[in-house]
Amino acid sequence: MSLLGRECVWGCVQADCEVLLSEVSRLEEQRASLQASLGQEQAAWQQQYRAESEALQRREAQVQAEAERAQLDAGQLAEAQAVHARELQAWAEGEEVKLRQARRRVEQEEARLHTLSVELAAREKEVASLQERVRAELEAARQLAATTASDRAQLGVREGLLGEQQEQLSEKQQRLRAGWERRLK
Repeated sequence: MSLLGRECVWGCVQADCEVLLSEVSRLEEQRASLQASLGQEQAAWQQQYRAESEALQRREAQVQAEAERAQLDAGQLAEAQAVHARELQAWAEGEEVKLRQARRRVEQEEARLHTLSVELAAREKEVASLQERVRAELEAARQLAATTASDRAQLGVREGLLGEQQEQLSEKQQRLRAGWERRLK
């Protein structure tokens, strides 16, 4: 391969390396963004889940307190208690439905977070793969540069030898001319 061709290949390798480094940088930024987003979503979900659990516990405590009060007044408020018990039952069933819905939301969020974690792991593998590829390209470029330097040195030696041979040839031509000129005279 000619020196110009090798320099062209070297330029292409450098350009490819720059593109790969840019892509690695972009993927690193995406990975950091996904990690930050995942952390924020987990924190928000946990906070919401705690708040809903605490509210539900407060509601359950209220229901229990009301049920206990109703039992104390059972002798005087038997009919009222029955009505109230039905209302409480309906409310508890409604709360149970809400709790099941909240649990479903939690499961969905956990599945979503798992999916995001899988995506993040895939991106991290992709980044690692690209980094390895960049390292390999850089190593190949270094080897090419070393080969090019060696070829240049050999070319310099050959040019020197060629120059000496041309000088010797020129001297021989001059001697031959001088010899012919003397013979022709």
